[in-house]
Amino acid sequence: MNTYVITGCRDALTYVQQLARSREFTWQHMLLNALHFMMLRHDLRKWPGRYRPGDIHIDEAHTSRRVYTGPDADDVPSLISELIDWLADGEPETPLLVRVSMAHLNLVKIHPWQDGNGRMSRCLHTLVLARDGVLAPEFSSIEEWLGVGRNTYAYYDALAEVGGPTWQPDNDTSQWIRFCLSAHHQQAQLVRQRLDQAAHLWELLDPGSDVTACPSGSSAPYTSPPPAAEYAAPSINATRTSPTTKQPATYAPSSGRTCSNNTARPEAGSTSPRRHSATSPPPRCAQRKSSTRTDGEPRAGPAPASPRRPARAGRGVLK
Repeated sequence: MNTYVITGCRDALTYVQQLARSREFTWQHMLLNALHFMMLRHDLRKWPGRYRPGDIHIDEAHTSRRVYTGPDADDVPSLISELIDWLADGEPETPLLVRVSMAHLNLVKIHPWQDGNGRMSRCLHTLVLARDGVLAPEFSSIEEWLGVGRNTYAYYDALAEVGGPTWQPDNDTSQWIRFCLSAHHQQAQLVRQRLDQAAHLWELLDPGSDVTACPSGSSAPYTSPPPAAEYAAPSINATRTSPTTKQPATYAPSSGRTCSNNTARPEAGSTSPRRHSATSPPPRCAQRKSSTRTDGEPRAGPAPASPRRPARAGRGVLK
């Protein structure tokens, strides 16, 4: 990853932190395009800040096997409009991390830009959390976790299995939600481990002290970390009957796949027209198949079961 890419991601995510407290904030096309421009402004050939003009698909680098074909370019604006409407008003009762996972999935599958779709989906993931007050990088992003071991490959495998080779908003998205919750949970456990290590160090330096660790730049000490029970993975009931949601933008490392565009330069990741969603669908949304899930995931409460809406004709976002 070159310096320009790193700088672009830094600028976009810094802006996301500012948007967390913006009183004028609204979800709109130009917001997403502005974030995309910040990430790719170093290469104007990739149409930074503008939706792709033609078809897009992703091929595996080693085998040249086509793994995904995105929705038609003419469908992109309407699909993004559905995603934006859902982000603004759709399914407010859905647990935050489930909502974040579905926004991520929809944007990445719509694949609206020629390049940077993965980074943008992960940026959207962080933005949704930031708007709900989750600003600490350890909890608002899974980027660090994706860089550990083979987690990046697991990320692409989960997207491929849930999304399919083309835009299929009717697919069951429970596996993707499970993946995201697990990523957040494991990253939170890493933070807990660091706090425990800091507490142990304080004990060695000052055996009589009750403090565990001090936050950076603060004179106020942390109290002892909560018992492990508080970190127990919640039971997640992802039975959904009226789901429709979109996918998120990617901000994780490359997985050895190449993306090509029929009308322009090859682009990163691609997706097809409808959006995936977690619970109640926006206009023309696709449905999530009901699936009862019980598994220990990150710090998101159990995903409530919501009645499944009947499939609607036409394109739509996953919910």
